Amino acid sequence: MSEHSESGTTRPVDELIEELASEDPLICHAARRELTRFGRSVVPQLRDLLRSPSEHVRWEAAKVLGGIGGMDGMDALANALPDPSSDVRWAAVEGLIEGKEKAYHPVLHQLVIHSSNVGVRDAAAHIFASVVREEHSAFLRPVLRALRGRAPVFEVSLAAYQALTTYHRTQARLENFSSWRAEKSAAVSDD
Repeated sequence: MSEHSESGTTRPVDELIEELASEDPLICHAARRELTRFGRSVVPQLRDLLRSPSEHVRWEAAKVLGGIGGMDGMDALANALPDPSSDVRWAAVEGLIEGKEKAYHPVLHQLVIHSSNVGVRDAAAHIFASVVREEHSAFLRPVLRALRGRAPVFEVSLAAYQALTTYHRTQARLENFSSWRAEKSAAVSDD
């Protein structure tokens, strides 16, 4: 399967994905760089690689996903937070931090599902400490408090669920406001 990336390279994606398993770090680095240029079109293949039995391949896939970004990439990276390898989790954390606010939803979702996983909780605490902006701190404050609490296994899931609910409500309001503003602008320009 040969595809054209945004950079115009025509190396087959399958070949580049195979090169992620190479023992040669230069080959892996070159493959990561080229796969990143393909952008979101390779996210499904990279998501599959996150389930590879090879820790090295999972780490490489997480690095590429971090370079691609986007919501699909953030979702895939968040799914790597429960990975048994701390190196893979760290690569996922780095990519999620690069995604800034795009990381909120998928990380909160992982906290709801995997609140008993210490690795997921530690990763989420690091991500939120790195990316939370002042205007988002109010709805995430209970999650951060639960992550530092005495019984995080019980508190984190509920706090993350409540934060997700607030996040969804806020996003819906913003979408409604944007639609309303676009309609008003169209009505004014019609007059």
